[in-house]
Amino acid sequence: MLRGRRRNGSGKTTLAKLILMLEQPTAGSISFEGHRLKDFNRETTMWYRTRVQTVFQDAGSSLDPRMKVRDIVGEPLKAHARSTSRKEAKLKTQQALHKVGLGDEMLSRYPHELSGGQKQRVAIARTLILEPSLVILDEPVSALDVSIQAQILNLLADIREAHGLTYLIISHDLAMLYHLTTQIAVMYMGRSWR
Repeated sequence: MLRGRRRNGSGKTTLAKLILMLEQPTAGSISFEGHRLKDFNRETTMWYRTRVQTVFQDAGSSLDPRMKVRDIVGEPLKAHARSTSRKEAKLKTQQALHKVGLGDEMLSRYPHELSGGQKQRVAIARTLILEPSLVILDEPVSALDVSIQAQILNLLADIREAHGLTYLIISHDLAMLYHLTTQIAVMYMGRSWR
């Protein structure tokens, strides 16, 4: 888990982008499950993108306002050709919503009809639908009211235990990190300390 001093430029977001293959490293290498990312071809990159998912800091801005929740959560299934029928996609979407404590009544709603906590849950459900092994969480509760933050943190802890996930959490909030993590690394000016 990464914590940076309250300043930009320590490298936390850059590290996340490197892991997500949104940027290429200029030195060194990153490995995942015994495979070096720089050796990936198109097929292994597609496999990797199903195994590593992210939840962005501001869930509201990561949800397409023109799409209903069922389409937002189910979109990764289409992008990665992971369902064989509409019925299967609907079932997986419902299951993902149930994992984050949302009911079927949410399926037909649009993002503007959701509270901040519900938007964050939808973003988490979208991440879980591909059954990843690593989830990168960038300031997962900083945009939420304090009253909702504890609910989302408890939800993330429960999901991690139930599904054996590994989280990489980027945050300035040490209390939150202690609640969710087993290891903390502090980044400052591109270097990290444990």
